[in-house]
Amino acid sequence: MSPIEFIHADATAYGISISADEIGRLDANVSAATYRKNAVVFAQSSITNALLLVTQGVAGSLQSLEDGSCAIARFFEAGDFCTNINSAFERIIHNDELVAMTPLTGIVIDFGFFLDMYRQGGSIGHYFREKLMAVLLYDKDLLCVKTLASIEHRYRFLETRHPDVIAAVTDKNIARFLGVTPQGLSRFLKNRRIVNRG
Repeated sequence: MSPIEFIHADATAYGISISADEIGRLDANVSAATYRKNAVVFAQSSITNALLLVTQGVAGSLQSLEDGSCAIARFFEAGDFCTNINSAFERIIHNDELVAMTPLTGIVIDFGFFLDMYRQGGSIGHYFREKLMAVLLYDKDLLCVKTLASIEHRYRFLETRHPDVIAAVTDKNIARFLGVTPQGLSRFLKNRRIVNRG
């Protein structure tokens, strides 16, 4: 499926019809991209100038912590918008990067074009605003789970919202998302299986 076909189908799912004229503008400002597993999509060492609309695979927002370790703030799957949002909006280098957790394909959208359409574009702007609202709603749930909940609740969030991520992503990266060591994740899953059997 081409980038335009994917966006057209995704927009239709939101009840948005993109006109032929707007399709032409969209086609001039988006491109298909493929990344191997562990490839950096948007690096923390440069200002981000694009968004990625994931079409297949899993990406993760990798945050560098002060102690030198890394955490995964969230995962992105097919249909999700992702970028280094602070870097893109504030035009600064920031301490997170987008990494392909699996082989990944997506649609790269020029950030200047995104902003123009977001602010004043017709049906494309409507589509972008719907996508951004979906990100905001998801992030509110994610914030509650990651700051207020136990590892059991965080893992259940993954099971409910990202069942395919659990199957596709390494335990090391699942542990980074949950805020535990890989050994801690292994102990948690072992104890969980024992409790569920009992």
